[in-house]
Amino acid sequence: MNKDDRRNISTNQIYALKALAIFGVVTAHGTAVPDFFPYFSIVLSKVIQSIGSMGVGIFFCVSGYLFTQGTSRHLCFAKFWKKKFLTIIIPWVISATLVYLYVAVRKGGTIGEWLTSILGYLSSYWYLSVLMILYLAFWFILKSNYVKVICILLCACSFLSVALRVAHIIPQNAFTVYLNVFNWCIFFSIGVLLADAQKIWKIAYKMQYILCFAVMVIVLFLGIQKTNVSYFSWFYLPIEIAVIFAAICISRHIAVNRFVQKIGKASFSIYLYHELPWAGLTANICNRFDSFLLVLVRPFIVLGMTYLALWGGHQLLKCLGQEVVYRKLTGYRE
Repeated sequence: MNKDDRRNISTNQIYALKALAIFGVVTAHGTAVPDFFPYFSIVLSKVIQSIGSMGVGIFFCVSGYLFTQGTSRHLCFAKFWKKKFLTIIIPWVISATLVYLYVAVRKGGTIGEWLTSILGYLSSYWYLSVLMILYLAFWFILKSNYVKVICILLCACSFLSVALRVAHIIPQNAFTVYLNVFNWCIFFSIGVLLADAQKIWKIAYKMQYILCFAVMVIVLFLGIQKTNVSYFSWFYLPIEIAVIFAAICISRHIAVNRFVQKIGKASFSIYLYHELPWAGLTANICNRFDSFLLVLVRPFIVLGMTYLALWGGHQLLKCLGQEVVYRKLTGYRE
């Protein structure tokens, strides 16, 4: 196996990780069921919602890993942010605006609410706001001689942030959970550390069955108790760390799958558009029917419909010779 083959396998594994992450993100939206549904449907919904809380941590970890391994961190400050503006911020603002208009047309809205929605206050775009802060911080951190020490300290800050919330010293709200960068820097830091930690990768691969089994048992146990893993849970950080390493192990086995690769490549645009309108529409229709099968297939419906819509738009614009513009505006990759 030559160097190029190893590089290609690594790239496909990253796509597989992104595919697992976006599946998690998709399951976070539109999978709750009414309280009057049967016990089994509620348990299944809670299990799926637990999966929904796991995708974001994987995305942060992958972002930290790629940022450390890639060349963009070596760009000058202006060129770095120009690249992020073109590849992330433009598609982000367009998507957030469309989602907000979709809601505002039906319920009304203001310019202030539109701006806060873009920034992630009470919207799913909080992830991108936090990611931009982490990019900014680590652009400087990675130029220091104490990268590992800083990453370890940031991991400790994440646990401290959770402890402060559990102790009710800081409140459980959007600013201290979703938009609190200290809750998420642990995962980005893990990605940075994994970029130069082959021993950890080998240990994870050796423990892959234990990791996957442990995660499944925890999720099922919580589901039976009619609860789920959530960002607000005091135990979220340790479980998510286990999930990240389990996902790394799983991704190695599914990396060769072409469909998984396509989902991974399109993961950013799927994240941007799965709520417009697929997540809400799917939940609205499925919650009218008391069927555990409909609970089970919801994430797959949302993921499939979002990907087909993005792919269809790309094919249409490709016929018109405007596929490059489409990619720039939507963040779509194939």
